[in-house]
Amino acid sequence: MKKKQVGFVDARVPKLKSSYPKISKANQIVLISGLAKLGYEKLIPFFIEGLKAKQWIIRSESSKALVEIGKPAVSELKALIHKGTREQSFWSFSALGQILGDKALEAFIKVANSPETPEEIRIHALSGIKKVGSDKAIPYLIRSLSSELWALRAQAASALVDFGDQVVDHLFECLDSKDQNRRYWALQALEKVVTSKDLRRLEDCLGSRDKELRFYAIQALSKIASSEAITMISQCFCDQSWLIQKHACERLIEIGEASIKPIVQLLEEHGTDED
Repeated sequence: MKKKQVGFVDARVPKLKSSYPKISKANQIVLISGLAKLGYEKLIPFFIEGLKAKQWIIRSESSKALVEIGKPAVSELKALIHKGTREQSFWSFSALGQILGDKALEAFIKVANSPETPEEIRIHALSGIKKVGSDKAIPYLIRSLSSELWALRAQAASALVDFGDQVVDHLFECLDSKDQNRRYWALQALEKVVTSKDLRRLEDCLGSRDKELRFYAIQALSKIASSEAITMISQCFCDQSWLIQKHACERLIEIGEASIKPIVQLLEEHGTDED
């Protein structure tokens, strides 16, 4: 920021703090967005206060402003983790993850793994890991699918989905796990990241004796919804489980018109009961 701009802002910070609560919410958002572009350290306390605003958009814009300021805001953001409000704690992890990047991972993982740390803060730490966005977090997120906390397992699965095809191999490996939680959440994530490149692996899942695995393989195939994927789902009408047959039918109905041709071909190849 130029020297003239610094002087201008410095002279108006006290007035800004006193008048800000009195202006409309729309103008507050405009003001925060404008001030965020300055990246000015003396506005850190102002934006810190914004992290506990009632409106999500103001908390979000205040967080963006602190990310824009960068490293000078780190110490105050760290202090909010345990001493701030619930909203400030959450947004501090989010901002720190973006400011520090990979450097934040070790500390965030330590917090998320600590049984002594309040559950809510552990969940916030995992959301911070998600904001880091580094593939170095993938092994930790995979382990978190086995967490004793449902919310951490759900957050980890959501974070893994954001990595797309980078996590496909990791998630398929989880299917052999004896840990039911890890397996379940891996299946939940897998159906959202598989592509047509994974058809053969999903076909193997359809041949498994494990009903749950077959169920989620159908779910994943319905997301791909290619002609070959639809054909694979159609073949599940012959599955020994009525539940799998029903699930296959419902997914094809969900796909819609694109499923008609493969189903007709299947009927022509195998005939009908009347034959």
